[in-house]
Amino acid sequence: MTLNKNTSGAILLGVCLVFIIAFYFFSPSWAAWAQVLLAVATVSAFPLLNALGVLKPLGLDGMPGSRFNFRYVLIGTGFMGGAFVWVMVLVRLVPNPSAAAVIAILLPAVLFLATALFFFIRGTIWR
Repeated sequence: MTLNKNTSGAILLGVCLVFIIAFYFFSPSWAAWAQVLLAVATVSAFPLLNALGVLKPLGLDGMPGSRFNFRYVLIGTGFMGGAFVWVMVLVRLVPNPSAAAVIAILLPAVLFLATALFFFIRGTIWR
């Protein structure tokens, strides 16, 4: 089945309305899994719509963010997890850190997060 412009537009409008409603009701008191699920759905919506062929009739199939390179996103997730583990382990090992210890804890974590951000952008926006 091929989608025409009207059907594709209706599907895209429905997805955008779902996200608008979800972000309207979003609260920081939500469970962590619900916040992560909303973030994952937001990031993967356009690549999924592109893979299903919804964006092609609208002429949006080549736009940035419509492709999803799983390898780069997986590498970025690993770096983000590494930063989280680095901070959690060292905060427990150093109960009263000095200024130098704080820098030693946070500097590698910030570098890991910057690298993760690079790979997330590389996996979704760049071609």
